[in-house]
Amino acid sequence: MIQKSSRIKVYNALALPILYGSEILTLRQKDEKRLAPTEMKFFRGTAGYTLFDFKRDEEILEDLKVEPVDEKTEKIQIKFATTCNVNVQQQDVKSSAEL
Repeated sequence: MIQKSSRIKVYNALALPILYGSEILTLRQKDEKRLAPTEMKFFRGTAGYTLFDFKRDEEILEDLKVEPVDEKTEKIQIKFATTCNVNVQQQDVKSSAEL
């Protein structure tokens, strides 16, 4: 059996790099509904739980100290949006200073 830490490292190395292009990616509800259970199935197995253990998803995520992909994607998108807004505002200030 592979250790929890090793499985989390593999998850971080393989699954999370997909998010680097997610600044402009929008997930449809259909995609989110398919992604969340698949992700939790992986985390549940990693934590050593089955569906019959009746552990809540939040407890499993807290136990493994990870965030769901949809939350990470949302944070990345917010960060990207604020960065774009700052860049646009800086360009506006430069162009008004030139006038």
